[in-house]
Amino acid sequence: MGLGYREPKTKKVIACMSWSRPIPPFVAHPLIRGGHLQTIAAAYLWRRRPYGARQHQILLGDDDRLVVHDDRPEQWRSGDDVAVLVHGLAGCHGSGYMNRIADKLTSCGVRVFRLDMRGCGAGWKLARWSLHAGRTEDLQRTIRFVRQLAPKSRVAVAGFSLGASILLKLLGQLGADGPSLIDRAISVAAPLDLSACSVNLGQGWNRMYDRTFVRNLLRDVRRRRRHVVGLRDTDGCRQPRSLYEFDAMFTAPLGGFANVDDYYRRSSSFDELDQIAVPTWVLFSEDDPLIPTDVYRLASFSSSTRVFATQAGGHLGYLATGSASSDADWHWMDWRVVDWITQEGPIDVA
Repeated sequence: MGLGYREPKTKKVIACMSWSRPIPPFVAHPLIRGGHLQTIAAAYLWRRRPYGARQHQILLGDDDRLVVHDDRPEQWRSGDDVAVLVHGLAGCHGSGYMNRIADKLTSCGVRVFRLDMRGCGAGWKLARWSLHAGRTEDLQRTIRFVRQLAPKSRVAVAGFSLGASILLKLLGQLGADGPSLIDRAISVAAPLDLSACSVNLGQGWNRMYDRTFVRNLLRDVRRRRRHVVGLRDTDGCRQPRSLYEFDAMFTAPLGGFANVDDYYRRSSSFDELDQIAVPTWVLFSEDDPLIPTDVYRLASFSSSTRVFATQAGGHLGYLATGSASSDADWHWMDWRVVDWITQEGPIDVA
């Protein structure tokens, strides 16, 4: 169950990117050590900010709609920077990391568009078809929509978990045309190989995340099937016990794939990574319990991409000790995204 890894054309050291702001090391909070604790704690230990975004709907080619949440700072003017944030599986615009990073970026004067992917968040009744990892056309249409609203601005895109994988796949598909649409990109904790990730979720303590994903996804299916034509009914059938079984029963057939393995093979970002032309930073943690990180060392990344690995941080965790950096709070990951997006001038990834 893999993609048939090929040896990278060029061996690249997973190390710090060359940019104008040195990347401070991540040092885990002394009371929150280990990938599981980092992952779980970060999901709950954050403050929700008041919602003040303007919502836009984006019509897709199949008549489904997406919702983007436009957080526009009062001081923002035409030509100022904009950023698109893309959430992970079972997430939405209101996920903790989406809220926190949007708040930090708007405080820096960046206009932020938080995307609710197909059938998620505020758009849960606006799509007949559901989210899957191959929905790169949805993200591309969203970025083009943002470009129309801010035609003179630099556009950065930040993807998290499944959203990061969709972003990397889109960047690879765009190839040399990518820089005309996206000025810079950042991927955090992307599952580069969906099949390997599915296997990893079935091992040891990782099963608790597997069960949580399935429980949340089934809840969304039951809610949406009352309003959306075409969703498979969950009553009277054996309930999936893993994400692999859920994808086999729902995601693959509804997405038009032959089976779940066909879905994983065609929707993974692994094979497109060497085609990325947009300056891209890829961040992951060695102790991420959700994704197998050895895949990153087997991947062939393009010359416009740099990969930075931390020894700790979990999956979208990165709760740091305050004594190790000058960040304004303990969400180390948030500040690295802000640094990357707000960096002035062209980016040197050589």
